[in-house]
Amino acid sequence: KQILKYLFHLAQLETTFKDVCIQEKLVESLRTIVSLPLLHPTAFKTGILGREAIGGVLLYGPPGTGKTLVCRALARECGARLLQVKPSDIMDLYLGESEKAVKALFSLAYRLAPCVIFIDEVESLFKARKGDDKKWYGNIVSTYTISMDGLRSAKMNKDKGIVVVGATNRPYDLDDAVIRRLATRMMVDLPGEKEREQILRLHLKDETLGEDVILSHIASRTLCYSGSDLKNLCVSAAMASVKDAIDGFSWTPVIPSETSASVPEQADTSTATDGVESKIQIRTITLAHFKHAINEVSASSSSNSHSDLYRWHAQFGHKRVLL
Repeated sequence: KQILKYLFHLAQLETTFKDVCIQEKLVESLRTIVSLPLLHPTAFKTGILGREAIGGVLLYGPPGTGKTLVCRALARECGARLLQVKPSDIMDLYLGESEKAVKALFSLAYRLAPCVIFIDEVESLFKARKGDDKKWYGNIVSTYTISMDGLRSAKMNKDKGIVVVGATNRPYDLDDAVIRRLATRMMVDLPGEKEREQILRLHLKDETLGEDVILSHIASRTLCYSGSDLKNLCVSAAMASVKDAIDGFSWTPVIPSETSASVPEQADTSTATDGVESKIQIRTITLAHFKHAINEVSASSSSNSHSDLYRWHAQFGHKRVLL
């Protein structure tokens, strides 16, 4: 019952690949590996594809690059339900309960299939085991690997379709046994200039932009910005526009009365805001607002700060998606 609260039905999944601005090659690869078995199961009933399934996908990359959105878009495209969990949803203070939660997760997925199991921050749940680890932690990893082994070969999965997707910023911290079972490993990297322009257009589609705003130029000035950084940039620019719209507006302080301590009353701001609301509603975001936003919102990471990630990708990552 606790696992059910992490379930998203198809009607609740609104994200599509039109809302996710990532490399087209990455989308193509994910569709081939994840979507095809769920959309065309009869093609996977004979030969080696009838005996074995990929079962697991690892999405890794810098923070804020849209790994969660990618998984939601995949589930929606396949017409599958989504079970989205974090390590804190699985880990339990009581001995043995975490293993039960992992078993329950897979058991529920079989009943709800077709289903995508999405484990965010997967490295926190299945980090590399060491000799001094507690026994209960090894049991959690073992329970997961056993469930994955059954998932890859079980006839039930062939008939219904279950895919496990893990997301992480630190794939090099994962246990080797977990990495082997997440056989398809794809990097969701920081967006390139083309993708950055698409992300800006997506966030600003309902805004009025000044004639001096050229989004391709802004995209060229936001090197190493993640999708999350670009969203914050757009919010900051819009806020600067609002501030300009109400420039010169003076706030009238609310003077507390003797009765205000016992019976709160809403301040009368009708005269104070007279004419201001209309100016805000027709705001225009100009280049000056974006310059202010760029000074206020910087990139949260750089290529140098993720050197370990890129080295891991070069050794273990999916080679069709080139950096």
